[in-house]
Amino acid sequence: MEISQRNQLGKELGLGLSLHQDTTEYGPLSSLQQSQYLSGDSSEIGSRSRSSLFLLPYHPSSSIVLILKSWKESAPYQGKDHIRTILPILILWYIWIAQNNRKHENIPFSSDSIIRQILDHMKMINRNKLWKIIHWIGDRNVAHLWHISLEFPSHVPKALSVYWTNPNPNWIKLNTNGASWGNLGQAGAGGLVRDHKGKVLFAFCEPLGMVSNMTAELAPLDRGLQLCIEKGYQKVGIELDALSVIHILCSIYKGAWRFQNMLQSIRNSLRLLETTLSHIYCEGNKAADLLANQGCEAQSPQVFDSSHLIGVIKGVIRLNRLNLPSFRFS
Repeated sequence: MEISQRNQLGKELGLGLSLHQDTTEYGPLSSLQQSQYLSGDSSEIGSRSRSSLFLLPYHPSSSIVLILKSWKESAPYQGKDHIRTILPILILWYIWIAQNNRKHENIPFSSDSIIRQILDHMKMINRNKLWKIIHWIGDRNVAHLWHISLEFPSHVPKALSVYWTNPNPNWIKLNTNGASWGNLGQAGAGGLVRDHKGKVLFAFCEPLGMVSNMTAELAPLDRGLQLCIEKGYQKVGIELDALSVIHILCSIYKGAWRFQNMLQSIRNSLRLLETTLSHIYCEGNKAADLLANQGCEAQSPQVFDSSHLIGVIKGVIRLNRLNLPSFRFS
């Protein structure tokens, strides 16, 4: 068999073997081409495995190469890591070993022994947890027939209930958020203040222009605190979904030059108020998030009462007042 023909054959089978280096008559494909190995036990290995293990119609052939080629092409998903691509490689390998053992060690050629070695090899791969789901697409039943237990980790989404809770009496709660359409993209700020019954005292939104994500998170907090001071509120519970902002405020970090002045303004406001600072998942901060996105499209800063809130924001606030949860999936 010419080298170019053998290389083409290897490509057709998807074997990925360096066939050009295998020039001896005892190479895997060269051996398979010899007439004494094209029938009988070696052909039986491919035919038996193909028909019984992969539940395909039995089509006897005089060529193990044709059997393995049709086997590979029958894969519902043809990928280099699929079982129907991997298995022909193992079959060729163990047939080649068996033929060399018969020629040089006088060990009888046995299809049953070869099939057993192949299955042992597959089980060894399984014991070392090297299988992936992509290897068995469409052929999970084959693993069952081989008594191979596939224990792929299944991801079951976990639902976490997220509640927005009312502040204590005589306190208000300030929720803020920033929205940025890309880092250094068009951004907006938004937030709202509610009393201990969940009633909206005021809300705000404003465009920020092209700013960083961090500036988009700090700006609404700065604006919200200033509005609280202007309106005479003293006890303010601050609730954010941006953990990075909370970590900065709880540290002595002065901030990058882009937002250093804004961070100082926030700290100055905090000194004038009695405050608490807490984190809430974004699912519980939905009203502020919607206001921030509204700010991205606003033409100028806006401060308004509950009567001017859009319908979807009113709906979120109503759910919060009824103490109904939002759900966070992981």
